[in-house]
Formats: sequence, C-alpha cells, structure tokens
Amino acid sequence: MKSSESSRKAESHQLADRIRKLREGKRLAEAEEAGTAALLQHPDDARLVAEHAETAVRSKNWGAAIKRFKLLGKLEKRTPGHDAAVLKLVAVYVALGQPGEAETLLGKALAGHGPSLLLRKAEAELAQQHAGRGFDAARWRTLAESPELPAAGDPVRIPVLSACVAGLRLAGHREEARDLLERHYHKDNPSWKELLKDGYARLVVFDNGHTRAEYLSKLFDPPTGDTVRSGRLAITFDVMEQTWNKEFFAYRPLSPGPTDFLAVRKRSKEDFHQDMRRADFLSFALPVAAGYQDVVALGQSLGAYSALYYASWVPGCRVLATAPRNPLHPRYAGRRYASYQLFTHEYEMPVNPGASPVIVYDPRNPEDGRYVEQSLAVAFPGALLLRYPHCGHSITRYLRDVGVLKTATLAFCDGGGFPAFDRSKRGTSPEFLRNLGKLCLRAGRLDRARALVLRALELGADPERSRELLVKIDTASAGIPST
Repeated sequence: MKSSESSRKAESHQLADRIRKLREGKRLAEAEEAGTAALLQHPDDARLVAEHAETAVRSKNWGAAIKRFKLLGKLEKRTPGHDAAVLKLVAVYVALGQPGEAETLLGKALAGHGPSLLLRKAEAELAQQHAGRGFDAARWRTLAESPELPAAGDPVRIPVLSACVAGLRLAGHREEARDLLERHYHKDNPSWKELLKDGYARLVVFDNGHTRAEYLSKLFDPPTGDTVRSGRLAITFDVMEQTWNKEFFAYRPLSPGPTDFLAVRKRSKEDFHQDMRRADFLSFALPVAAGYQDVVALGQSLGAYSALYYASWVPGCRVLATAPRNPLHPRYAGRRYASYQLFTHEYEMPVNPGASPVIVYDPRNPEDGRYVEQSLAVAFPGALLLRYPHCGHSITRYLRDVGVLKTATLAFCDGGGFPAFDRSKRGTSPEFLRNLGKLCLRAGRLDRARALVLRALELGADPERSRELLVKIDTASAGIPST
C-alpha cells in the first residue's frame, strides 16, 4: 500500500514538473492539455492543481484561474499551503480590477482559518491601494505588535516585519519605522539577506489591473548589512517593452545607493498608462513623496513621456526625460501605434510653469524633435532642452556606447547637471554611426553609409542592428527594390 502511494506521488510530481516546463517554454496550449489530463488521473493532487492554475493565469484565462485556485484552497485547507492559494487568488482578483472581491476573500479566509500573518499583511497592503484612503499607520502598527509574530519562522516573520517598516514609512512615521527595524533586524541573521536579497521591502500602493505602482523602501545595505536611512525617492516609469514581471527602469544604477523607489509598472506591452488618470497618480505619489527631502523622476521614451505627464506635477520633483514619446499619440507619434481612439490624454501636454524638467532628445529625429520643440517646450517653459543630434530615439544606447549612461544618471540624481552632447565622442558610438548611416542611405550615399556601418560593427555594440542596416545598404547598392 505504501509503495503504491509513493508511486502515485512520484507520478504526480513528474506530471507537475512537465506542466511547469511546458508553461515556462511558453507552450501554454500543451500545458493546459497536460494539466487537464493529469487531473483526470489525480483529481485531488494540490501540486497539480496549483500548476494548472498558474497555466490559466499565464493564458489570462481568469475564470479558470479563479476556479482552480478556489479548489486549491479547499485541498490545502488544513495545510501551510492554504495561505499561498488564497494569496494567488487575491492576485487574480486584483488583476481583474476587482479589489473588493479580493478584500472579501481575505476577510473570509482570516475569519475561517484564524490569524494568519501573511494574510493580514496582504489585507493591509490591499487596503492602502484604494485612491483617497491614504496610508494608515494603525494597520501596520497593529500587525507589527501581533503576539504571533515573535514566534513565527523567518520566512513569515521577516516579510511581515519588512512590510510593516515600509508601511510605517509610507504613513510618515519614519522614526517609528526605524525603531521597529532596529529592534528586529540582525545583520548576522542570514535569513534577512536570503529573503530580501537587495535589502528592499516592497509594497504595492496602486493597482488597477493594468498599471501598478510599487514602493520599494531600502532597509539595509546588502554588502555591509548596515541599516539605511534613505532621503531620496526615485519615481520611475518603464519603456514600452518593459512589463511588471521584469526589472524596472533605473533599478540597476540606483539601487546600490540610499534610494527608495516608486516604480510605476505596466502589465503588458500594449498598456500605455491610458488607464491611469493624473489624479490617480497624484493620490498615491503625493503622500509618498511628502516623506522625502529629494524626489527625482526618470524615464526613457514612453517612460519619459509618463514622467513629464504625471511626475512633473509633484512639487519639487526633478524630472529627467530622455527621448519622450507616447507611441499612441495621434499627432506626434509614428503610424504603427498612433490612435485617436485609444489615446485618452490631452493632445498637447498641459502647461506646467512650475516644473523645470531636463529633456534629452535628438532634434534630427522627425518624431522626437517635432514633439519636444512644438509641444513640450511650450508645456514646460522652464525646461532645460539638451540636444543630442543624430543619436536617435535610443539616446540611452548612445550614452552607454560612450560610457556615461550610469555616471550621467547618478550625477543627475545626486543634484548635478546632466552632461551636454560631447561631439568628440561621436565616433565611438555604434548607435551614432548607424543613425548617420541611415541618413546616408536615404540620401543615396551608399559607400559612405556602408563605411559608417562597418565601423559600427568594428566597435561591437548591438551588432545585429548594424548587420540589419548593412543588408539594406547592400540591397540598395544592388538595385533591388526594398520591400
């Protein structure tokens, strides 16, 4: 009998692993079929149900995800896995824009299964995501004083404590948060670095299913283990290709220092922040920013547009906008994404005389140059316009090529100026050479275009872009019509 039970468990584990690997390989239809077949054999196996539910989430089959996570909660009713199942279902309701359902679920789970520190943490975090509610210190204070907390294991105690510290900081009780951290944090305990690898506590402060704002509060410096008191907040906005399951913009250069973040994220590449009103943003950004002496906002392309549209209205916020552009804009963007129907913001950026953003752009780029000089320069009369000719829309690639991307970003955040265009470094940037090559190709100067792109290839950065352009030049040289 025991041998038969062991055999069934081993088989179900193999099936669960296969479903997960299919899903990770983006073979979602096969993962769905494999999950359905596996559950016919093992209908009450919690691990299989969990994998099947995750497949539904990845496929955005929300109805199936809800049913499967509810089943998982019943199967895990008396086990440590119950809380995880509830939290997964909460995430689905939030993704669907149904925070009320998520709150109801948490309330029922807490009432039916006794005090759960992780569920209470989720309840406190969800409560502060409602616009207009503000950040309530009482919830986090009560959670931090829970009698169950000291006896909880590190995998529960540390995430709950770190959330309480971040929650108290959000509510403006920074000294109380510091005292709480100093009472419970021990840098000799390896669990802190294992569970908070970068030293940050994370809380979601806004989530409407399409746009999410994540607050990251730095608790300690991982290399030294010393606690950190941050006086700077960086508000970041992602480029179009970034989604909220990836590292957010500017995290890598800024996170080693004493910087907290308010990262505004997107669920999908097709989300252009048209779902979030400026009033929504300010409802959470203003109280967060109020706790900091220095506030900066950064973005590239769509992120730069969003930094100007949203964060420039935060008093005292210093904005660095690199190549600002919203691909949906029906007047200033290219044809690929531009849409009068989908673009809901004002066609002209609202005039903000109180802001003095630094706008870095290529005046020779047809879209960026026209947008900055005809619209943004009017909207921000106090703006500093830094022109980087022939560096293209991807100015950050040029800055990386010439070795100043990180230092320029850090210098701006530290209160210094952003560097002006340095003509002497042009020839060391493959991005600059490719942009000149494109101009020569359009002008019919094919030999010059080819020489520029070959030089870009020698320099090495982004060689696939150079090879793609070289094919176009060779095609033109051979007299073959472009498609």
